[in-house]
This record gives sequence, structure tokens and C-alpha cells, in this order.
Amino acid sequence: MLGMDRSDAHKQACTLEHHASEETIRRLKRFICRDPPSPETVQADATAFRMLADCNEGERVCIEAMKECRRAGRLADLGLIPGEEVVVLRRMAKTILIQVKGCNVAISADIARLILVGICR
Repeated sequence: MLGMDRSDAHKQACTLEHHASEETIRRLKRFICRDPPSPETVQADATAFRMLADCNEGERVCIEAMKECRRAGRLADLGLIPGEEVVVLRRMAKTILIQVKGCNVAISADIARLILVGICR
């Protein structure tokens, strides 16, 4: 989910598991899974979040956050993680075809509304 090398991520997870208290892990989980600010609360300028579902064909954006944590694992399996660049290839009635990490992925418009994006830096 963090876009790290699998081996490095495993080592870091072990360090956390054996050297952090249960309370720290609980607080980290709560922090990571909290809802990001809504697009309405972010200042309306060039860096504001918007939903992937609102992007036009051919647009290149970077994932900033997910609106809910429940589907984050599955989205990460598809390469949809914060910091990743996405290109909108095609918009259809209920599906959006995107390119992420060089692969074409079709996601529902409902899922695309959960992915907050911004301008790539």
C-alpha cells in the first residue's frame, strides 16, 4: 500500500510489530483509515482534491487519498495507492478505464468516486 519494496516493507512491519505498543498500532490504524478532507473543505485552487470520476479522458493525475479505508487493500492490489500517477483512458456509462503502472484497469464509477486525485508534481 505504501509503494515500498516488499522486502523492506516486511522488515519495517516486523519492527513496528515487535517494538510498538498495541495502543500505538491502534492509533496508527485509526489515523491511516480516517476519511481524508472532502473536496469541499480543501481550498479551491490548482492543488485541490477532486474525484477520479470527475476527470476527463486523456487527463493525467496523481492519487492523493482514498475516501474510505475498507477497499484500500483491493485498490492497492490494482496499483491504486496514494502518490501513484493515473491516466484516464476512457469514460463509459458505469466504468472508467485507467492506466496505472503501465497496466490498463477498469473500475466502476462508484469506486472512482472514492479516489481523490490532484495535479502530479
